[in-house]
Amino acid sequence: LTLPSCLGWIGGRPTHSLYFLGFQDEQLIHLDPHRLQPTVDTNNPDFPTSSYHSTNPRKIAISKMDPSCCIGFYLRTRDEFESWCEGIAEFSTPPDRAGKRQYPIFTICQGSGGYSSREEKDDW
Repeated sequence: LTLPSCLGWIGGRPTHSLYFLGFQDEQLIHLDPHRLQPTVDTNNPDFPTSSYHSTNPRKIAISKMDPSCCIGFYLRTRDEFESWCEGIAEFSTPPDRAGKRQYPIFTICQGSGGYSSREEKDDW
């Protein structure tokens, strides 16, 4: 959640998904996508922001979160993607504990797109 390209996590508890957008200490700040909100006319310059702002942010302890989750990233260009691929291992692989290797949250692998170089596929 600290990376500029991270859009948040989707996860939560069994049978109840939440959208995590921040954290404070050991608490994850979340929105509940199942909670209905009134529609907003965004064409009106003075539309009310109360439907998507909360006066009381909801939190859940990281220890209470189910480990199954989806992490979202947004990378605008191929250069951003390639730079992200080079640096993400630092964040996705925890350090060894007591000499035991820890498994990464995810890995980056070369795809089978059939393109051998960047010049062959310019459209990102």
